[in-house]
Amino acid sequence: MKLLVVVFSLMLVTSGLAWGVRGPSKVSVGFHNLSSTAPGGYYATDEDSICVFCHTPHGGTLDGPLWNRGDATSAAWKHYNSATLSTSLKGLSASRPPNPVSMLCLSCHDGSLALNHVINEPNDRTAPIKDSFGGADMKMVVMFGQNPSIIGSTALDEAATGDFTDDHPFSFSYDSVLASTEYQSGNAKYNSLKLPGTAVGQGVRFFAGPTGTNNVECSSCHDPHVNYNDLLGGNSAYAPFLITPNTGSALCLACHTK
Repeated sequence: MKLLVVVFSLMLVTSGLAWGVRGPSKVSVGFHNLSSTAPGGYYATDEDSICVFCHTPHGGTLDGPLWNRGDATSAAWKHYNSATLSTSLKGLSASRPPNPVSMLCLSCHDGSLALNHVINEPNDRTAPIKDSFGGADMKMVVMFGQNPSIIGSTALDEAATGDFTDDHPFSFSYDSVLASTEYQSGNAKYNSLKLPGTAVGQGVRFFAGPTGTNNVECSSCHDPHVNYNDLLGGNSAYAPFLITPNTGSALCLACHTK
């Protein structure tokens, strides 16, 4: 019984470390509010419901929590690749589809699927959701140079979708990377990555998925619900939707030893 109490206490302490670095949560005042109530009218629509653009109480998909969007529609995927990748990452196809957890984010952020296209619209609507100008397909449009919100595009091709060659690797197993030969004692990358528990204690999240345990996904570093608007009760240290502030590269150093 004492052992159980000690284990449970350790779980609470570890959980507290992770949750203690989370930012204030308020979707209604951030860029993920696509409704007509959005302050500043970011990507405003003619719909006043805030949550419907990602969630639905009934009839959603099992891809995410009461998920109300379809998958990104890119025909091909291109992941980051370099000479310094671990043997584990090099063993994965650079054209692999993202894991389902990351696909949730990419249903908007790969740039291929309209933001106002949802599976279930609110019951009080008689017409599909449209943008505030009456358009039927509201996408993340590049106005003056590259739109950083379109993760699937690159500086060289702003119209690209599904191109992550200039983005941090994701949809891979952190455990598998750590198990790679070069990360073992006496080899070139030994101790250059921290253990998963250390990273979690600094706020990083890992996910289960097709590529094994402790997968790195978009939400390992980002929290779609965080409020980083200082003027509306948020904390700008969490921009852009970070899981924990990156002051002094703290988020990077949660995993990397440099």
